Parts: sequence; C-alpha cells; structure tokens
Amino acid sequence: MNEQQDYVRVLEQLQEGMGGLRKAQEQGSDVLRRMIAESPGRDAVLAHLRGELGDQKAVLSDVRKEVAAMARTVTSTHDAFTDFLERYGRHQIVANARAELTQLTVIWKADYADRQRTRNLARGLVHELTAHAVKDGSMDTATIDACVGERWLSEPTYWLAPAAMAVAARYRGDDRQVSRATSYAFSRDQAKSKLFFALTWSRMGRLGEAAWWMDRYLGSLHRDELGPEFTVLLDAIANAELGHEALTYASETMARWFREDPAALRPGPASSRAQLKRWQPWLREFSATGPTNGFAALRELSGEGWDVIEESWKSATAASGAVRYLMEEFPVERPVYGRKGQYTDRALDHLIDQQEPDEARLQRRMAQLHELLDHEGSLEAAALVGDLGRGEETLDFVTLLERAVFAPEQLSLGPPGRRLALSCVWESVREATAAMALRSRSSCPPPWSSRSTGGHARCPHRGRGPLTPFR
Repeated sequence: MNEQQDYVRVLEQLQEGMGGLRKAQEQGSDVLRRMIAESPGRDAVLAHLRGELGDQKAVLSDVRKEVAAMARTVTSTHDAFTDFLERYGRHQIVANARAELTQLTVIWKADYADRQRTRNLARGLVHELTAHAVKDGSMDTATIDACVGERWLSEPTYWLAPAAMAVAARYRGDDRQVSRATSYAFSRDQAKSKLFFALTWSRMGRLGEAAWWMDRYLGSLHRDELGPEFTVLLDAIANAELGHEALTYASETMARWFREDPAALRPGPASSRAQLKRWQPWLREFSATGPTNGFAALRELSGEGWDVIEESWKSATAASGAVRYLMEEFPVERPVYGRKGQYTDRALDHLIDQQEPDEARLQRRMAQLHELLDHEGSLEAAALVGDLGRGEETLDFVTLLERAVFAPEQLSLGPPGRRLALSCVWESVREATAAMALRSRSSCPPPWSSRSTGGHARCPHRGRGPLTPFR
C-alpha cells in the first residue's frame, strides 16, 4: 500500500511538472510573438522566414519525387524478381518432372509392358472366332500353348497369364492342366479369376460352368466394397447372357445383400419410417415447387399454416412425380437390348483391361507428370488430373442400387442392370412412396366450424385425397 501511494505521489508530481512546462512553452511562444511584433524589422524577418519555408518546400517536393521514383523502381524490380522466381520454379518443376517421367517410363517398360501383351493374347484367346478356329482345326493348339506359355513365363505374378493357360488347356481337353492353371490364377487374384472363367465359359456356351463360377464369384464379394467390374457385369447377368441359372444366383445374392442392410425392409410399424428416411431425399427430387408461388391470397389467409400446406403439396407431387418417373424409365414392356452377348463381351473386355493397383498408381503419376509438362509446371493442372484419375470408384451395394434406379448417369449401367436393381428395391421404394402420400393426405386441414350452419362442417375434400391445387 505504501509503495502504491508513493507511485501515486510521483505521478502527481510528474503531472504538475508537465503542466508547468506546457505553461512555460505557451509563455515563451507569446514572448516570441511580441518580440517579433515589436521588432522594427519584423517584416524583413517574416520575409526571410517565408523564403526559408519556400526553399524547404521545394526541397521536400524534390525528395517526394525522388522517393516516388525509387518506389516505382523497387516495385518493378520486385515484380521482375517475383516473375523470375516463378519462372525459375516452374522450370525446376518441369525439369524434375521430365526426369521423373523418364525414370517411370523405364520402370513401366520393364515391369508392366508385358501385361499389355498378355491382355491382347487373352482377349484373342477367349474370342468366339478362336474357339471356332480350334474346333474346325484351322488353329493348332500347340501354337496356342506356345504363346500362352511364353506369356506365363514373362508375367508369372499376373493372374491373367495362368487364367489364359487354363483356357488354352481347355481347348486341347487337358482337364488336369486346367485345374492346375486355375489354382495358380486363384493364388494371384481369386475374385477376378472367378469372374474371368464365368464370362469366358458363358461366351463359349458352357452355361452350367458359367453359373457355377458366377455363384462362387458372388460369394467372394463384400457387399460394401463392390468394384467397377461388378457394375459392368450386372447388365450381362440381368440379360441372362450367362444363363438363367446365373441370373437366379445373382438375384438371390442381391436380395440377401439388401436384406442385410440395417435399414432394409422388415415387418413392423417402424418399417415405413425407415423406408421413407432412406428414399425421401431421392423422391423429393420429383417435387413440384413452381405452382405454390401462384397462391398469394391463399398464402396470406393461411398465415402460419402455409408451411404445412406447402409441405403437403411437395409430398403429394413427389409421390406422383416418382411414379411417373419410374413408369417412364422402366416400362411394363420389356425392351429389346440388342445383340445377344454384347454385355458379356463388354464385361470381359473391362475385366481384361482393368489395371492392377500398382500399375494404376504408376499410370496416374505418369499422367500427372505429362500434365505438368503440357502446362509448363502448373501444379494446379497436375492436381486436377490427380483428382480426376484416382481410379474407379468402389461402392457399397445400397448406394449402387440407389444410383441405378434414380441416378443412372452416375453409373456405367444399362437398362438390364437397372431393371435388376429395381427388382431388389421395388418393395422398399413402393412403401416409401406410399408413406409420403399418406403424410401428404394427413396434412389436409381438419374440419372447420361453420357459423352459417351453427355447427361443424366436414372438409369437402376430407377423405378424397389432397386438395385440388395439390393434384
């Protein structure tokens, strides 16, 4: 406390001292003004002071000009230096990219170039014309064995090489070699090998074997990690190109996958709410929003109840719009999908051309480097290529079904596969649509009081669906 009081006294003394100095300065200024005013040569003094001030202003003006010139020089130098650094950095990026691309190209040719030759051989080996050529004797199986054996020696770690050997052994009727080559292919990639044999034997007319392999392939998949090859395969299965037995296996497996979903259609009072929660975001896309803008008077009379009326309108139009969409997208008459076997060919080509993970990563990096060189070191352009080329998307089963039915532009899926997807979710979508329609009807205003009749009159639309504007 004593120290604080001492500090207060010191501050007061300082304030008093500052006040005295200010008064002395003011008194000195007054004295100087009186001396100049009483001096007989004050005009000369004032003129001299004005001259000095003018000279100082001129000097200051020159200094300002020099400072402005210096600032412009510094700015231009800074811009030139920044441009130089940017160009130098881009040149360094281009140089590094060119060196890395050269190195990766060498690695690609050494480690992966043979895979493309293996793919070309496998594509020709499973072609229908090759099977006919072997059958009529115009193609020697010894030649096929030599080509396939050379590919296996070149790519012993690639699943497609032993898979091709199994096909070649089937051509010459060596079941023992077929079994051995098949086992070796399984050791490299079971899922792709099973799918390859299912598609290959179906193309050769061995539908019983194709169905057996398809059942094994579907059993090896995880419902929440479906690759792009499954999406391409759905069209071939749905169009019965692998036989009706394979279609039955696929339909049963897909139905089981859908039942395993936590929000799947199950008996009980909460079923409608669960289905509505799942499908409402998609169904609301079919809501009509324009007509409600024309009911200005009704909006004013409804007051706070307008939100309920508008929600009822959107629910009603969403239900009818969804029904109209499904009828247009999936007509009752089954359409003709074109040449028999076209979807199997497409699925098989997609499977053969699909790159392995290590190969795909190297290709994406090489694409980024090419983009850097094409855009002279632009990191933004290379990053865009990296985002666009992260490989094909893996989907969970329910998302695949949702896109197949309501967003086909997001999938590489044709009409047969979309119909098969709709058959899996139809009951769930139907119940969600019915629940949305029921919610719309329940939003109809309750009976109102009628003073003219002295009682309560029933809403003329009650029980007959939504009000006229909602139709």
